[in-house]
Amino acid sequence: MALEIDIPRAATPGPTGLFALVGSDGHVQAVSRSLADYTGHDSNDVVGRHFTDLAIANDLPKVIGRLAQVANGQLDEHTGTLQIANRHTGAFDTFVVCAQPFDLGDRTAAIVSLLPAAPAVPAAPTDDDRASYLAEFRLSGREREILDLVDQGYRVSTIAKSLFISPSTVRNHLSAIFRKVGVTNQAELLERLKQTTG
Repeated sequence: MALEIDIPRAATPGPTGLFALVGSDGHVQAVSRSLADYTGHDSNDVVGRHFTDLAIANDLPKVIGRLAQVANGQLDEHTGTLQIANRHTGAFDTFVVCAQPFDLGDRTAAIVSLLPAAPAVPAAPTDDDRASYLAEFRLSGREREILDLVDQGYRVSTIAKSLFISPSTVRNHLSAIFRKVGVTNQAELLERLKQTTG
């Protein structure tokens, strides 16, 4: 069950309400309802997972290391950037991470607040030709979501982490997409998509 904790407003800088408590081991100990909603998951599905399952960044191991140092009291704060998948738009939005120590009584953690850093990157081209082209293949919602992420250049492992599914499940969805679109691999799929957007 998700840890319910009252976080004082002063402890969560910024207006978004997107925050998580991250332990020194990198695992999420609590998450705000707004962050759980943003990622499209129930709080119970997020708590206990490693923070790397929620976010991507070029230097994610460094970010996680800094969060551990904050949680252990070795750093007073940490600021960096990372991306989190927005399940409502399918985009990976960039956030500034602001982490500070947070006392849980019997232990400390890092309270990680996420502040918007840049406008969201659109999930996929939205022109009418592409939409009508894809509609004829009758892709499921999950297949469309995976297709949009593949089209943005994300790899199977990253897609799996961001959607909280296994890499083999992503591959199964990709196989179904290949079959429906009439291609045999990801390169052919991307080429087919490119042709529909001009």
